[in-house]
Amino acid sequence: VGLVFGNNNVDLETADIDVNRFYAGLGYGVTDNLELSLNLSYNRVKRVDSGVINFEYPYAGSWQTGLGYASLGAKYNFLDSETTGFGVFGHVDLPLSNETKGVTTSKVKYGLDLLFSHQIAKGVLFSANAGYQLNQAPDGIDLGNTMKYGAGIEAKVAKSLALVGQISGKSY
Repeated sequence: VGLVFGNNNVDLETADIDVNRFYAGLGYGVTDNLELSLNLSYNRVKRVDSGVINFEYPYAGSWQTGLGYASLGAKYNFLDSETTGFGVFGHVDLPLSNETKGVTTSKVKYGLDLLFSHQIAKGVLFSANAGYQLNQAPDGIDLGNTMKYGAGIEAKVAKSLALVGQISGKSY
């Protein structure tokens, strides 16, 4: 069993929007190769220019907060050696608020990611991911699907505690 807490700060400068996602998650290893997870988010969305349409937060006003998504996921490791891992992660994201809150599209999202990790030093892990997400379009808005990619470093600081830094991106 693992717990995760974090914050994603997303600055979408081309869409004049700033998003903070505060999240908490729980993961459970069902077998050596299969892990199930649940993540919940609380979003703060600040719209700088209300005339710009963006893909993820089309209903956002000048400043809105609320529950984001409940993400249910399953990760399967195909290769899990002591130093290298390769797997696939599938998820479904269920909106916890409707579009009037402005912090979700009120539509379900599905995704599948390929994952790679490699131990680069004792207690230090490099990871990379690439994936595709299907976005259900809200009524009247042409919402594209998403290519996702990222890389990160995880450093174990205690037996049951690790610090993680990641950088990621999306293309619609």
